[in-house]
Amino acid sequence: MPLLVLSSFNDDATGTWVGQEDRSMENVLVSGVTLDQNQSKITLTGVEDRPGLAARIFGPIAEANIIVDMIIQNASAGQPH
Repeated sequence: MPLLVLSSFNDDATGTWVGQEDRSMENVLVSGVTLDQNQSKITLTGVEDRPGLAARIFGPIAEANIIVDMIIQNASAGQPH
């Protein structure tokens, strides 16, 4: 059943139709690329999952007036399944 998804913030009725899957999209190798030269990514590995540890890491960063837009914590990364 096709579904029309509309914005709840304005009356623009164009929206997006969500319907039957298009199998040809599975063959697309790259669907999009973006660039933001004002962002940096830092990866910390081997950080224990302990209360207060993130504050010890990010406290000095905040004190240096460095803005952190996003923090991703993934406790399962690198651990046996």
